[in-house]
Amino acid sequence: MNADFLKSNETSQAQDSRPPQESDPMRILIIDDNREIHDDFSKILCRVPNAGFEMAGAELFDRKASPGRRLRFTLDSASQGSEGYDLVRRAIAAGQKYALAFLDMRMPPGWDGVETATRLWQVDPDLQIVICTAYSDHSWKSIVARLGHQDSLLILKKPFDPVEILQLAHALTRKWQLARLNTLRVAGLETSVAERTVELHAANQKLRDEIAESQRNLARINLQFSALSAAANAIVIADHQGTIEWVNPAYTKLTGYSAAEAIGRSLRAPAAGHQPPAYYASRWDTLAAGKVWRAELVERGKDGRFFTMDLTITPVFNAAGDLTHFVAIKQDITERLLLEKRLQQVQKLEAIGTLAGGIAHDFNNILSVIFGYGHLLEGHVAENPPARADIRQILKAADRAKDLVQQILTFSHPRGHKHQVTRLEPVIQEAARFLRASLPGHIQFEIDLHNNAPAVLADPTQMYQVTLNLITNAKHALAGRPGRLAVALASFLPDAAFLANHPKCLPASHARLTVSDTGQGMDAETLDRIFEPFFTTKPAGEGTGLGLAVVHGIVQSHGGIIAVESQVGQGTTFHIYLPAHESPDASAQAESR
Repeated sequence: MNADFLKSNETSQAQDSRPPQESDPMRILIIDDNREIHDDFSKILCRVPNAGFEMAGAELFDRKASPGRRLRFTLDSASQGSEGYDLVRRAIAAGQKYALAFLDMRMPPGWDGVETATRLWQVDPDLQIVICTAYSDHSWKSIVARLGHQDSLLILKKPFDPVEILQLAHALTRKWQLARLNTLRVAGLETSVAERTVELHAANQKLRDEIAESQRNLARINLQFSALSAAANAIVIADHQGTIEWVNPAYTKLTGYSAAEAIGRSLRAPAAGHQPPAYYASRWDTLAAGKVWRAELVERGKDGRFFTMDLTITPVFNAAGDLTHFVAIKQDITERLLLEKRLQQVQKLEAIGTLAGGIAHDFNNILSVIFGYGHLLEGHVAENPPARADIRQILKAADRAKDLVQQILTFSHPRGHKHQVTRLEPVIQEAARFLRASLPGHIQFEIDLHNNAPAVLADPTQMYQVTLNLITNAKHALAGRPGRLAVALASFLPDAAFLANHPKCLPASHARLTVSDTGQGMDAETLDRIFEPFFTTKPAGEGTGLGLAVVHGIVQSHGGIIAVESQVGQGTTFHIYLPAHESPDASAQAESR
């Protein structure tokens, strides 16, 4: 609805405020694409009626017949619905609304009668409408389905009788006129009542507003209190001096101190942890300056247990800008830190073992050559005791090297890696369960394991290690910012394009393990080097650079394929493809690798 129409409505309402008079001419709009129809309506409604018409009207409306009398209708014509729509809008703007509109059902190429009625009622809901149709393709049921039941709608079948048109014109315009008069009378009555009760209404409304605002404030307070009480992290509220006024149940669970024991204590007081008193003095200086304070620190609970927590203390100011309270949020990260440390150690040992094992195998081949040529030389110098003694020293050193290699192999393979028919779902679930507790709350963790993923010939322990390494890598990629980490397992059948890109891939069913994150991603240069041993993008001391090298080695040893997709700022996705187990003979072949 545009501004012109709003303006026209205002003008119309001002001009319609005059009570309608019975002598006012009734304005009727004829919308039909047949010029002869307009002429027919003009003859019926605007010319001096013959005696038959006048007698019919007198009988219908209970008045005295007057053959010389002219009818009180003003007609306008339009050949299309859109043209009639414009006439109605202009009539409203001029304050001379139409009382009645006769619409033809079919008016090609424009709107039909139903569409035209819809548009006209949008701008003038009071308009009485008669739809004239000579066709059976629009039943009353179908018209009602489109327009709904309308008190202002009638259907007239062609050909129509002039007396019927005259009766409809008189009845519907009179109905429209009485409706207008009734509307004005009701409006006047409502205005009078409103004027007499305005003060009471205003007072009642003010009281209702105050009650509603109080209820909203109470609801907000209850919601905030419920949220703070239900929070998983410990929450402490203290006054501007640092004296604790309130703690939530999670605080009691974390520290062991009840609310009664905590309330009244001071945030300034050093906790029973590993931090010196100067540490707490520095903290209070930061808070007193109105700044947020964050740190990881160790505290001791009531039962003597030490725990590491992630603590954030935020100053709270009132509307005047005065510091009034502090809110402290404590999250226990002890278990997460232990799991991370344990995982790093496992990864480091596994990576070193895999690398050492590879080196040991190659070194064994070199020792075989040393032993071979050493024994040959020993036979050639049988008559030269000093030379034989030297060669024996070489062979003894080689024996020591052989023992050392055996120790390295024992370290790198503390148990035999035996491939067996393995379903990956429970292996991945176990790894995900192990790591879930170490994931911070800002990471959304999703796992989707399809039960249609085929079984594979694999070492379950190594598959567990692959999953751990990839999930851990994804967690580090999110680097403390909110994001999503997803693990999925599904069946995969390589197509021609995939086989072309991976020539070693078998054209058979595979199990596909996918680990993706929405972290920082990698550029092309980094992506090319991620499987190199000891290559890492982490700061010194935070990564070995062997995790992905181990994953790559394990996947290759299983005859699988590893693929990586990554873009800077858009995250990384790892895909592991392992051939499906197809026959019992494959197990024996796998163990012989």
